[in-house]
Amino acid sequence: MVQSLSGSAPYFASSEADSYTQTNTIFAGNPATQVSYGSTVDDLVQYSLVGRVTETGLLVLSAFAAADGSQNPIGVTTHDVSVSGAADSNSVVDSNSAVGSDIERVGFYTDGVFNYDRLTLGAGWTLDTLRRNLELNGQSIGVDTIKTATPVIQA
Repeated sequence: MVQSLSGSAPYFASSEADSYTQTNTIFAGNPATQVSYGSTVDDLVQYSLVGRVTETGLLVLSAFAAADGSQNPIGVTTHDVSVSGAADSNSVVDSNSAVGSDIERVGFYTDGVFNYDRLTLGAGWTLDTLRRNLELNGQSIGVDTIKTATPVIQA
C-alpha cells in the first residue's frame, strides 16, 4: 500500500506499511561530473537525451529509429534551450533560416546515471533499448529507475 506523505519536511513514514518513491531526482546513481558543449537549432528542455546529427554536427533529441546519427545518444542537456527565430526544426540550417540566427549553444552531461523517468526522450526509447544502446556505444552515461523505498520501523 502506497500512501502520500505530508507536504512538509521531514518525510517520515507513519507506519511500517508506508512506502515512498522519490521521483523528483534526476540522478539514479552516480551524479554527472563532466560537461561538453554543442549547437542546436531545436528547442530542448533541460534533461533532454541528445544525439548528434552526423551531416550537420547539430544536437537533436535522440530518437530510437533515427537514421542520421542521432539514434546514438551522447549526453543529457544541462539547461533549457529556446531557439529564437527558428522557422523550422528539421535540424538543418536552410533557406528558411537566417544564417546562424537559429543556432544556440547547449551544454550536455557526458557521464552520470540518470533517472529514466525524468529524461525527455525522443520516440521509441524504452529503458532496455536505451541501456543497450549506451552500452554498445561505450557511453559514460547510464540510465536506471528510482527504486521504491519501504521504511522498516525498528523495534
